Amino acid sequence: MIELIVFLEFFKNVIYNKANLFNLHEGSINNNVNKIFKKEDFREIKNLKIDPSKITAKNVLIKEIEGPILYGKNYNEQKPIASLTKLVTALVALNIYNPEEEFEIRDLKIKEAQTSFTKGEKFLLKDLLKAMLISSSNASANIIASKVGEEKFINYMNNLAKNLNLLNTKFEDNTGLSSRNISSLLDLYYISKYILKEKPEIFEYSRNASFLLKGNFIRNLYNTNKLVEKYSKFILGSKTGFTDEAGECLLMILKFENSPLIFVGILDSKNRELDGEYIIKTLMEYYK
Repeated sequence: MIELIVFLEFFKNVIYNKANLFNLHEGSINNNVNKIFKKEDFREIKNLKIDPSKITAKNVLIKEIEGPILYGKNYNEQKPIASLTKLVTALVALNIYNPEEEFEIRDLKIKEAQTSFTKGEKFLLKDLLKAMLISSSNASANIIASKVGEEKFINYMNNLAKNLNLLNTKFEDNTGLSSRNISSLLDLYYISKYILKEKPEIFEYSRNASFLLKGNFIRNLYNTNKLVEKYSKFILGSKTGFTDEAGECLLMILKFENSPLIFVGILDSKNRELDGEYIIKTLMEYYK
């Protein structure tokens, strides 16, 4: 509870210039978002002792939020991002729906063992988001998009990317299954920064090690990021991803006792858990 209070208080100090990208009354996108990113520092400092041979990921970005880059490798390269896509799915959903809005399962386009949804079940958006962010449920993502229609939902996602000036980002679906869902770690940094300032509950949902999804029966869903339980004190948000084309992907927001918020992103890893743990341990030592 104390950690959560500290987490929320920290967000109060960093949030400023809120902007809503979705003006539903006018059916348009609000372009006035540049102020959100006006304070940036892209200096790369060299005193974080990272051994590149201990990281299997081909793309790495470790950056303080609104601070310098602590370590970077190919972070502006456009790559498939797999289920990291779901962070944008959640961001769009919370802009066009209410967290308490009810969704009835009508068409099971995607079936999966972990959720085993059945027709007629009803769930609140916030619970579908938790299932999507914690256990990376593709079915939950599909159900969320189905209310407005997949094409329209994906257009919202691409409009968001366009209006945040994310030149390396494009979406073909809202699950991340498509290899045409592409971005760069730098773009994902900006997306994460926007989430922190506009919809921090997305990362709050994602930091839980498990979640009970209650419908016609109870599903016990577990976090695909195995590090969240071991390092719950430091991980304030995360999302994993994997496809054959994207490799193993991991995004985390970290906070240590003597640090600001830190973005950690890795793409195309052979072992995201080992890579992520090595980065956490290195940062723990750096911020002592």
